[in-house]
Amino acid sequence: MKRKLIVAGMSLALVLGGVSCNKYEDGPSISLRGKKNRVDGKWRVALATYNGGDIADLYEGMEKSYFYEGTYAIGGANGVFSYSGTGTWEFNDDKTELIETEDGSSTSTNWTITKLMHRELWLKRTDGANIEWVFHYELIE
Repeated sequence: MKRKLIVAGMSLALVLGGVSCNKYEDGPSISLRGKKNRVDGKWRVALATYNGGDIADLYEGMEKSYFYEGTYAIGGANGVFSYSGTGTWEFNDDKTELIETEDGSSTSTNWTITKLMHRELWLKRTDGANIEWVFHYELIE
């Protein structure tokens, strides 16, 4: 009986020790899904801001798909703008940033991940003109 308690205690310690802690500003505190698995999917813009101003209407009808193997595709139209493109994505070393490189481009865009959950992906960045961009995506499929 004592041996079973020791084994159970060690197993619990391994499980809790293997679960990732809150790495992102807006959570989650704990997730059993890997970070790549949480990014993988088709997303739509739920909120978009440009220096605090709401610009979500400009991205209505846009879909962005991140694929597990490290590629992405963007497409859609809203009557004013049309979007299409492909590229690659990866995490930085500590997985706090999502780095996108559009196909045919040698420059990349680094997005700070503020929330990464199964159905929500929140990204933000400040560009060279010191303008903050914020995108909240919701999972479509």
